Amino acid sequence: MKVNFLNNINNYYPKSYAKADFKVNFKSARLPLPLKTTKPIKPANPKLAANKDVFNYSNKHFSHVKVFGVNDYLKLDKNQKAQIDDLVKDDEDIFDDCDINTLIAPKLKDYLDKKYNEDGYVFISIGTSPSSIARVLEFMGVEVKYLPVSGLKNFDIYSDVEIEAGAKGTKEYKKFLDKQKINDRHIKKSKKKYLFIDYTDSGKSLKIYQDLIRNVFKINSDNVEFLSLNKIIGDLSDGSEDFDKLVRYYIYNYLVKNGSSHICAIKHLTPKEFQYINKQILRKISQQTQMYNYCVMKILDKNNLLKYNPKNKNSL
Repeated sequence: MKVNFLNNINNYYPKSYAKADFKVNFKSARLPLPLKTTKPIKPANPKLAANKDVFNYSNKHFSHVKVFGVNDYLKLDKNQKAQIDDLVKDDEDIFDDCDINTLIAPKLKDYLDKKYNEDGYVFISIGTSPSSIARVLEFMGVEVKYLPVSGLKNFDIYSDVEIEAGAKGTKEYKKFLDKQKINDRHIKKSKKKYLFIDYTDSGKSLKIYQDLIRNVFKINSDNVEFLSLNKIIGDLSDGSEDFDKLVRYYIYNYLVKNGSSHICAIKHLTPKEFQYINKQILRKISQQTQMYNYCVMKILDKNNLLKYNPKNKNSL
């Protein structure tokens, strides 16, 4: 994925996020990762003796952290960060994903903060499409939930989804929602808006999921909204030609091609697979996901946007 049209990012962040040290083109907007050194780096942890061990290539999962989130990033020492920098510095795909999502996410957060008040909403990512930008919002301190689901466009109405999932699948999915504190009782007690957000084409899948949530899982609280991610992002336009190009690219290329699916740990989960939603496999994070997380957090950290929210502790 190559995005060459953005020449200056200074004007595309909300003023509250603008930093003087932002560079003037898309590529240099990334943090300057160190050049490969000829001297071996001595890690603080003996288990991280080789660069590739940092990401544990053999198992494709981190061996020294449970989930790679903000707290894990903050625990990394200088030598560990240098090893990861050296490992990921040539991965253009990861950087492209980081670039486009970290450019749009702060403006999206600013929009949501103004509409619902800061810390006045929960961003609920439906499926894989919104998950990469949701991850950036999570690392900026927004309360975020991830709901694995896919293939809803293949059904006509929500009751067909319920039939396909079966009694066991429906029960397991409800159990997962309860673990995420997404149920009518908890939501009604909350003063926050619960925003169920997905990429939409015809809007059919989002409507089916909305009917499923309301009619099968009995979430009918007034403080629940179902929103189109591409519609929200489309409304972020500030009249700038370059930012408008970025928005159009994100909506009509990145989201359409489901750019999030290869970098986030949110699995494609059809209704027939609902019965497996509480299995550990959903929480295994690939090397590519952790590289994306790390690069996003490093960008946010540099620009004083990195923030830990303890309410995200049990999110996927």
